[in-house]
Amino acid sequence: MKKTIILFCALFSFLLAACDKAPENVGAEFGNAPQNSGAGIVTDASGSDKLESTGAANHEPYALNFSPGDKSQCTCFSGLLETPEGYYMPHRIEGKGDPFIYFCPRGGDTFRPLCSKPNCKHDDENCNAWVGWMFFGDLGYYNGELYAVDYHELNVIKMNPDGTDHRVAASIAGYVDEEKYSNVCIFHHGKMYIFCNASYDLPLEEQVDRLMVLDLADGSHKELAAGYFQTESHMYPDSFCGDKVYMNRRNPENGDSDSREYSLIEVDAVTGEVDTVLPNHVSGLYVTDSTLYYYEPDLTSFGFKDKVENPGFREYDVESGTVKDCGLPAEGATWASYDEEYIYAGTPSRNNHRDQTIYFLSRDYELLDRLELTDGIGICDFTSDRIYFWDYYGESITHYIDKSKIGTGELELIPIKMAR
Repeated sequence: MKKTIILFCALFSFLLAACDKAPENVGAEFGNAPQNSGAGIVTDASGSDKLESTGAANHEPYALNFSPGDKSQCTCFSGLLETPEGYYMPHRIEGKGDPFIYFCPRGGDTFRPLCSKPNCKHDDENCNAWVGWMFFGDLGYYNGELYAVDYHELNVIKMNPDGTDHRVAASIAGYVDEEKYSNVCIFHHGKMYIFCNASYDLPLEEQVDRLMVLDLADGSHKELAAGYFQTESHMYPDSFCGDKVYMNRRNPENGDSDSREYSLIEVDAVTGEVDTVLPNHVSGLYVTDSTLYYYEPDLTSFGFKDKVENPGFREYDVESGTVKDCGLPAEGATWASYDEEYIYAGTPSRNNHRDQTIYFLSRDYELLDRLELTDGIGICDFTSDRIYFWDYYGESITHYIDKSKIGTGELELIPIKMAR
């Protein structure tokens, strides 16, 4: 299990950073968007956020690859949230315990605190950018409002997209026990999923993980698949699609923690039903109604003992239940992520986590480009128009590349600034 957690941490890391510059006003970054308008985002009768033009003069919202209310299938544990106006992310100021919400307008190269208060130093609880203690992907979007989790008070906070008007949307104190569980909250499709992993310090009979779901529309909550998740499985989501969440689950009947005997399960947040979709570990899952796209890695590179003789890209046909082998046109790749346009694959880091090769493939598995990363820089997130990178040693977002350059042979790391 320790190796499972190490593998998870290696792929998804919370972005913590440091900077100390003069305060700047971020209010003007939202252009013509009125407060609490959603800035070109409307909600249909089902409660799903959709992208539409507001019709306002000089304001046409950027067309995202997916709704800002839905979690990208490329990364589940990302700290970034993308809207048509720009990018939000938690960022820890040096010397301060809690992260603050930072914002970068689309096309910009600087993140600033999400606060327009005059003379605010952006370093205490009076700042609009302060929510409390946030973790992993604890930023969400629903019905034109920004959401975050405050683990200090165990509250879900909602606010306007410009950071004003903080309100408590719901309390999770009644059903999240921090002494018994380590909790990860992820927003998707009008809901907040709470992955409660039981502590190993509990008696063995109490080491059962829980999956809770909170409905953002009315604050109601329920437990999914109660009693199904034994602690040995330790829940970490691999992808979300509509009302379903997908997870690699270590088979509890296998007592060998070094084994790769995993299965991919699907949990329906509406019915609570759990189905086993595939009998193996997958990387970079991308789900449609008809097909599951994924990469099957050889986990021996991460210290597991069972070897996959033919690692590579796969396509699972939902109707027939058959799997198509799509090869491996990315030499040495051990992980992959998919979005609507590309497949991203990478080798294990080399030279004490300083070097890594990243491959860029079309959705037809054609190798389009590659990028050699050095100096401890690695991928941290994917958006509709950018790929963000971070410093492995400093744990700070540092660069991005323009996705429109993929395939040109001219990929360039562009510096990102964190300003106060």
